[in-house]
Amino acid sequence: MKKRLLILALIVSAAASFTACSKYNQKEIELRDQGIAAMDEGRYEDAIGLFDDALGCSIGKVTDLELDIDYYKGAAQFKNGQFEDAANTYTYLIKYDEKTTSHIS
Repeated sequence: MKKRLLILALIVSAAASFTACSKYNQKEIELRDQGIAAMDEGRYEDAIGLFDDALGCSIGKVTDLELDIDYYKGAAQFKNGQFEDAANTYTYLIKYDEKTTSHIS
């Protein structure tokens, strides 16, 4: 019994430390997922708002999560008929990609 409790305590402790060290904000992930669900239901305006809210939770550093959210946001804008906004979102992503990959060559 003591061995089981010790193992359980170690698992809980490890899970807590992994969660605390995550580079992503959990609220940001939840809002992104809600935005994707809204897109799947055809509620593109709601999805765009949720993606904006998710981006507002950013920790101040652009990670692959923020880029992922922007890709979804651009798709929602396009499907909502907001073609200029979608173009602006995708232009930002292209410029960001060019900026970050220019150091690699």
